[in-house]
Amino acid sequence: AKTKVYVSGAITSLDEFGQKKSVEGNYRIEVRTQAGQAEVQKSNIFNVTVAEDVTKVFSSSEVVTETVKTSQTLTYSIFLNEGNDTVLATSGDGWEFNDGVLNITDSGVFNIVGNGRPSANKIVVQEGVSAEIFLTNVNINSNECAFDMKGADVNLYLRGANLLQSGGGHAGIELDESSSLTINSAIESGSNQGFLEAIGGTNGAGIGSASQTDAGDIIINGGTINAQGGNQAAGIGGGAAGAVSSIEINAGDVTARAGSQGAGIGTGHYSFNRTDLTTEITISGGKVAAYGGNGGGMFDGAGIGGACHSSSVNVTIQESLRNKIVSVKGGNSAQDIGRGAEPGASTFNVEYDEIPEESPDDIPALETINVEAGTTIMRLANENDAVTDFRVRPARLSEINLLKRADGSSLLDFPQQITITQGDGRKANVTLYSEDTMYEVAEKINNAISETLGQGMYVDNSNKFCTVADGTPFTSESVNENIPVYNDAGILRTYTQSATMVVRSAIAGSSGRLTFSSSNQDLINALGFNTLQEATENTYSASIFEAHSGEIVAENLVTNMNRLNGVIHENLSIEFDSMANITTTWNEQTKSYVMSSNSNPYETSVHIVDRSTSFQIGQNKGEDIYINIGDMSSSALGLGGLNVLTCENASESIGILDAAIHKVSMQRDKIGSYQNELEYNANSLSVTHLNMSEAEGRIKDTDMAKEMVEYLKLQILNNAGNSMLAQANQFSQSVMSLINV
Repeated sequence: AKTKVYVSGAITSLDEFGQKKSVEGNYRIEVRTQAGQAEVQKSNIFNVTVAEDVTKVFSSSEVVTETVKTSQTLTYSIFLNEGNDTVLATSGDGWEFNDGVLNITDSGVFNIVGNGRPSANKIVVQEGVSAEIFLTNVNINSNECAFDMKGADVNLYLRGANLLQSGGGHAGIELDESSSLTINSAIESGSNQGFLEAIGGTNGAGIGSASQTDAGDIIINGGTINAQGGNQAAGIGGGAAGAVSSIEINAGDVTARAGSQGAGIGTGHYSFNRTDLTTEITISGGKVAAYGGNGGGMFDGAGIGGACHSSSVNVTIQESLRNKIVSVKGGNSAQDIGRGAEPGASTFNVEYDEIPEESPDDIPALETINVEAGTTIMRLANENDAVTDFRVRPARLSEINLLKRADGSSLLDFPQQITITQGDGRKANVTLYSEDTMYEVAEKINNAISETLGQGMYVDNSNKFCTVADGTPFTSESVNENIPVYNDAGILRTYTQSATMVVRSAIAGSSGRLTFSSSNQDLINALGFNTLQEATENTYSASIFEAHSGEIVAENLVTNMNRLNGVIHENLSIEFDSMANITTTWNEQTKSYVMSSNSNPYETSVHIVDRSTSFQIGQNKGEDIYINIGDMSSSALGLGGLNVLTCENASESIGILDAAIHKVSMQRDKIGSYQNELEYNANSLSVTHLNMSEAEGRIKDTDMAKEMVEYLKLQILNNAGNSMLAQANQFSQSVMSLINV
């Protein structure tokens, strides 16, 4: 049903002997295809979710429970920022704060509080100290080490949103071989589980060792952790030429990204000289995403495991998490879990085991905070009672700033229609309403491409033509990271996502290009679709056979168009399916449609009959002409996919129109030629008829004169005979009268 034949003229002609020859018959066409790639587009970046406080008003009949604090006393906390915050002290039991450096000098429990604004301060936990540290809205961006805990043992508890960014070759949180770090959430439940972003300097890990050093043990028992390593360092683990003793993840939401040559979670680049150290990585719970560095070829790092030129690594993952780890991606030449590129003499071992569950240590009480126990009471609710809850929901189009005019009004005050035009000329309309969410818009576009434009027939998953990007790196949906949402007090409430719509075609080349248009150009500008992946044409190799005898008509014709022009006959064009011999499948890891060529050729057949009109223009056999008018439809002329929605399309359309005008002009020339020839023959026949009529009249006139002469001759002879007979009779009577008889 996808094969079409376009006839632009007669397919019957005369051979060298003057005999009529036709290409009528049945033909089988085999097509082998080298798959190109389809177009991928992205929209503008939208805030696809909104955060809001939802107030529930109780009726007077409900019973509510309250906890009333009898008293609450704040002894002191360590404030890192001046300005709006009051520095209550510069030193205390086990700590001192001088010149922007907070030194933890003795073991104990410490509450370090920031105001969320960046500062160039440092936190240093002295060697030999064992500390319980609460980190609350601390934002440090240092040229040196933001959090130095070499030689110390630290239990770190997270409150609010915290950023620790180091410079030089330092790690965001820096350990050495004698250190140990345990990260916990300071809140056991609820939306605020504590957030930490740790960023290493040039060659330092996000969390782990600095350049040229090794780190001790790292344990993560909770919180939301984003760790980014420097150029040759791991996200969590070793810095450049460094490793780590052990990394253990039991709970929390952990994302680790290496620099260009490290492992996401594991070792740093060129750590193979640490022959006496094997890194032990154990993942028994939580939500884990790890991305190895992509330094190119031999310099790529694993997602979880080793960097390029790495020391030995053992990875053990809870069996139940085998298929539940959110996303793990190694560099191009590295494994996702295990080996980096160019491992040298190092060894790698990956196991999936049933790991015994161990609950994190209890959160200690802050020594500097004295809060008396509250009293719980029950009472009947008042009509004015209200409870405020926090939630995140999908944003409606009317709430998205990019879809608003300068005066603040929405571009979708009234429903708006956008048109999707496919490269082959097919169109689909999508109507947008102000109450739609971006997810609903993506679903509408997806259905239009899949069903109305017909691309769903080519793929194994027809729900991915349009999706909202999830921010996963190294995929076709890679966009921005999750961004935190804070309440008025600066406490992290949740995360919202900065995202785009990703629109994919499943048809390679120009036939599958998608163009968005609308009578409301402001809406198209706001959506901001632009090309992420350019479409490239398929390359076809076609052979044509006589269907019954198998005789080869043409073999291995190479073209990047799904149309064979003038192969069987100069006036014949055969168009086959543009996706002939191609299978398209959805790749969940790369978030893209992947096209591959099938081993068996695509086959299609056509039946061709000459329907030209024949006119006998002479008195003898063979004195005739064939009159035909070629297919002048828009599809036959190549105008099916014509559009002028972009400058590029308009430029291409000019060339297509020129070619179509030439074809129409040639057909008009043929029609004029037929008309002249028929008029000439008609005039010639009229003259011949007149001459023949005149000749016939003259012939008839000549025949009459001859007959009259013959008639007169016969009349004369008859009269002469009668006269002589009368005279003969008269002679005999005269004789009888003489003898008186």
